[in-house]
Amino acid sequence: MSDSTFRGLLRDLGIFFGTVFAFVGGFLLVSYVVAPSRNPYGFWLGFLLYMYAFSKALRWALAWHQGRKKSRRRER
Repeated sequence: MSDSTFRGLLRDLGIFFGTVFAFVGGFLLVSYVVAPSRNPYGFWLGFLLYMYAFSKALRWALAWHQGRKKSRRRER
């Protein structure tokens, strides 16, 4: 948790569920664009590429947020 308050808990829950909804929405988009019935190998390749890209984007966003947080502390 970011801080031990109710506001911090709501923020962490929002981040968690937002990430889950974004992942599921992206999966539905991939499965719509590359339907498993048309090309099953292409679907799984697209899904694996989507998982890789999603994890890289999430890692980048977390690193960017941490760097931004540290720079704010230095300014104080």
